[in-house]
Amino acid sequence: DLEPPSATSVAVEASPPPPPAPPPPPPPPPPPVLFLSSKGALTQASIDASHPSQAWSLMNSSCFSVRTGPDYKKAKLKAPSGPALGNVIAVNLLRSSSKATNVAMALGLGSADGSHIFVVNFMVPDYGPSMLSSDQTSGYNLVMTIQIPADVMDGTRRATSGSLALLRRFITAHGNPQKEQIYNRFKIIGKLVNLDEAGLGSTEAGLVKKYNAKPVLSAPQHFIFHHVCTPPQPGSATAKPSYSPPNARTEANLTEVDVDVHQFGLIARKAIHGLLPRVGKLVLELGFVIEAQSDNEMPEVILGAARFHHVDISRAAPL
Repeated sequence: DLEPPSATSVAVEASPPPPPAPPPPPPPPPPPVLFLSSKGALTQASIDASHPSQAWSLMNSSCFSVRTGPDYKKAKLKAPSGPALGNVIAVNLLRSSSKATNVAMALGLGSADGSHIFVVNFMVPDYGPSMLSSDQTSGYNLVMTIQIPADVMDGTRRATSGSLALLRRFITAHGNPQKEQIYNRFKIIGKLVNLDEAGLGSTEAGLVKKYNAKPVLSAPQHFIFHHVCTPPQPGSATAKPSYSPPNARTEANLTEVDVDVHQFGLIARKAIHGLLPRVGKLVLELGFVIEAQSDNEMPEVILGAARFHHVDISRAAPL
C-alpha cells in the first residue's frame, strides 16, 4: 500500500493577492457662486494692455468727478470718486429684434455668495432717428454686470448716511410707493477718451463735448427690476438660477437698470446714431452713480465703471 505523502512533500499554491481597492471618487466640484453668460461676452483686457480691441477693462473710479459736500447746491464742489462700491465682472454685447428688458434673467446672471449683482442694460436703437414716432424697436444691448461684494452689502445694512445708505435705499425700494424718488437719482457718466478720432460732424461733436464726462440722469427713460436669484439644485437639468420677487423676508440679490436709448431726445439719438459706425475706433469710459442731494448723503461714490476698447458693434451676438 502507498503511504500518503508527508505534509512537507505537498506543494501548496499561494493565493493571489487581492486586487487593490479602487481610488475613492473625486469630491464633487463646489457649486458655482457666480452665474455669467458667454453669449456675446467681450474680452476683459488688462489695464496696461496695449491697443486691445473688442474688449473692456477695469478702470480707476477716481477718473470720474462726483459731488462732494458740504452744501453742494450752493458750492457745486466735485472731487474724484473714492474706490467704487462694486466691480464690473462681465460685459455682453447683444443684438435683438425688439427691446430686450430684464436681460439678467434671459442670460442667467446672478450670484450665490452674499454679493449683490447690479446689471445695467443699455438698449440702443440700430435704426436712424426720426421726429416721427416709429414702430421700430430693434437694436443692440450693451449689458454691464457689476458685483457688489458681500462685505459692502453688510456695510449697507449698517449705514445710516453716505453712499452705502443711498445704495441700500435703491436696491430695497421695490415695495416703497415712493420708489421713483430714489430710482430717478441713477446717473450715467460717459467719457469719450479719443473724441478727436471720432470723425463726428459739427453738431454731433458739439453735443458730445457738452456732455462728455458729465453725469446724466437715466430717468425717465429707464426700467428697474429686482430679483431674488436662487442657484440651481445640484443635479438639476438646468445650469441657470431661478428668480423670484423679493419680499419682507428675502431681499433682492440682483438689480437691473434698463436704459431705453430709443426714448432719448432726438438730438441725443442723432449723436449716438452718428457714433455707432465709429465705435470700433473709439475708447469709451462708462461709470454709474446714485445722486447724492443732502449733506448726509455726500460724497457720491461710483457704483462701478469700465473702459471700452474699439468695440465693433457688428459682432454683437443675437440675444
